[in-house]
This record gives sequence, C-alpha cells and structure tokens, in this order.
Amino acid sequence: MLKDLAFQFLLDTAMSAGNEIKNRPAGYVSINPNIQWPIFNYAILGFSENENGTTPEKLKQLNQVLASHNRKPSYLINVDIESLIGANLQDMGLYAHEKHTVYFASAESVTEVAHQTDIIIQGAEEPSKWLDLLLDGFEVPEHVRQPFREAHSHLLGGDKRAHLFEAFIDGVPAGAAMLWIQNGIAGLNTATVKPPFRRLGVYKALYNARVRLAKSLEADWLATETAQPAVSSIVERCGFSEVISFKYWY
Repeated sequence: MLKDLAFQFLLDTAMSAGNEIKNRPAGYVSINPNIQWPIFNYAILGFSENENGTTPEKLKQLNQVLASHNRKPSYLINVDIESLIGANLQDMGLYAHEKHTVYFASAESVTEVAHQTDIIIQGAEEPSKWLDLLLDGFEVPEHVRQPFREAHSHLLGGDKRAHLFEAFIDGVPAGAAMLWIQNGIAGLNTATVKPPFRRLGVYKALYNARVRLAKSLEADWLATETAQPAVSSIVERCGFSEVISFKYWY
C-alpha cells in the first residue's frame, strides 16, 4: 500500500512543480512545459505493479514521448530495478545521479522537532515574493528564474492545494516552504533556506509549521522526499519511515 502511495506522491510532487503527467502504455512521463532541465522532464519506471517489465522497446517508446515534447531521454528510476535496466540506460549515454528517498508517516504518528533559534513562520501574503525567496534558497541565478516563475504560475494564482510558508529571523526573510495536499497526502518536500541562515533551525521551524497545518486539515498521510542526510535524520526522528528510493538518470 505505501509503495502505491509513494508513487502517487511522486506524481503529485511533479504536478506541484507545474508538470503535466502523460500516462502512456509504456509508462508515465512527466513534462514541464516551461523548464527543459532533465530533473523536470522524465519518464518514470519501477513503481507500478501494473508495469509489464522493462524492455529496450519500452525505453524506445518512452524516449519517443519525451522527444515529441522536444525533451532528451531522462528517467526517474526505482533503485530496485537498477540492476535490470542500468546497462540499457548507460547504453543510451545516461548516468545515475544521487539517490533520493521517499518517506511516509501517518498523520497521527508524526511528531515535531525541537529548535532553539527565534524564528517567525507565517503564511506567504505575496506568492511572487515567496517564489523569489524559494529561488534565493536554491541559489538559482536571476537570468534563469523566469521559466521557474512561469512553471509555478499555478501557485502564484492561488492553487488551493498549495500552502506557502515564509520564515523570518529578526524580520529578515530566511527561508520558504510549501505544503502540497492532494489525494489525502500532505507533501513536505519543498523547502529551502537562504545561505546566511542555514544551520539555525529554519528548516526545522518550517517543518513544524507544515506538520501542524497538515494535521489541522486532516491529511491521512505526510510524505517527503530528499537526497539530504540531514533532512533524513530529522524526519526519521519524527516518525517517518523509508518507503522507496529512486535516482534520476540523464
């Protein structure tokens, strides 16, 4: 059950970033119409029990779907099938990148995490400023920010599934996060902290605020995905369990 929910969470996460999900006979393909980077445009393999194996022919079909959107081959692969498909992906000139882990917890089992810094968390009043703060944390250069703004236009327009948070230290914007609720799953996977404010507990404060809201809105599950050991350490201490892991290949 949790693996199926984790797969749904990955699809929901893609949609939260403005992606369009294409359900094709060979598998799912996630396309972002505004951003061409591989981690925003990929085929998904290894998560659905309904998949009828992974063959070179299936990869060819998925590559054709990506090409029809002017995207190069890129994949989000369950690590459990890497030994079956890795050689085929390498033959395509693709390389595996860092491992991401998806964590889940029932809403009633999740706990908060202690932090000491005096941090103010509030809902974002101006989504456009929230997005700039998020991009500041990710250190996205100004000259490539416009596609991100276009991709997240649904957030700027007040998408009801999105709940935006900002963190302040001494009145200065320090970090941003989003809680995305869809299909009974509250996703905590979008959060960032500006470089001068890291290691001060900002992520922990943003985490706590989103957990409280998810519980108040009666979400069934809380989920997150991360490639950062520090985040894994926090969520594991707070009741989350590892469900699946994946890697991007491009």
